[in-house]
Amino acid sequence: MLLALVALLVVSSSATSVAAAGCQDTATTGTSETRSAPSGLPYPPPDLEIQVGLFPAAGTVELHVEYPARSAAEADRYEAGTVNLDWLAADDRLNAAFAERPGSLGHRCDTVTGVTDPVASASEHGDVGATMTYRWTGVFEANRSELVLGPTVSEHLANGTFVEVSVPADSWVAERSTVDSYTDGNHGQTRVYGWTVGETDTEPRVVFNESVTRTETAAAEDGAVGPAGGALLALLAVVLTVLTGRNYRD
Repeated sequence: MLLALVALLVVSSSATSVAAAGCQDTATTGTSETRSAPSGLPYPPPDLEIQVGLFPAAGTVELHVEYPARSAAEADRYEAGTVNLDWLAADDRLNAAFAERPGSLGHRCDTVTGVTDPVASASEHGDVGATMTYRWTGVFEANRSELVLGPTVSEHLANGTFVEVSVPADSWVAERSTVDSYTDGNHGQTRVYGWTVGETDTEPRVVFNESVTRTETAAAEDGAVGPAGGALLALLAVVLTVLTGRNYRD
């Protein structure tokens, strides 16, 4: 189930910047006291897995929940996208975590639900899951020179929640980190820092200096291949033009 969870999050994270630019805000409704599970099913579901993805460069946060479906009807609601996720109250802990740190978490702006193959599940109906995307504004709010991720978020999230911080590897280099990291993507273009809440030997902490935003802007202006690559392409274009003209005259 965890492999399916990671695969779904990887797919959704690749479109994070697009979702941030185009999705419409959708306010959540209800409170943890008034929400109830569909058909009276108990909460929390057995084997509930929660994963939080932080994307500071894109200004988005993703919350993924997944668990074995407890009935065919429940699986059908996730597959059709008609399930009411408010009963999970998964937003509550996330909102509380951001309420006590710089940068605010906006309303949910996109939600994708689905069902995994029953063969890879503990349930005959498959694993049901949902990825909820939120806007994250004011990452370096109030002229703060540092972005510290880890302590406040972990304090409010339930033990066992898996947290990932994904940033552009070429421009967002952490000043310091107490958690493991790895490169992701076909060309290692993403650096991912991850930990499981309640299972780290030291307090999870990833720190970025505000200068990473300026580095990112400079990299974007240079283009995907960088200034040296751009000069090389320009030289290649000149050579091809000369050769083409010579062949035409011959």
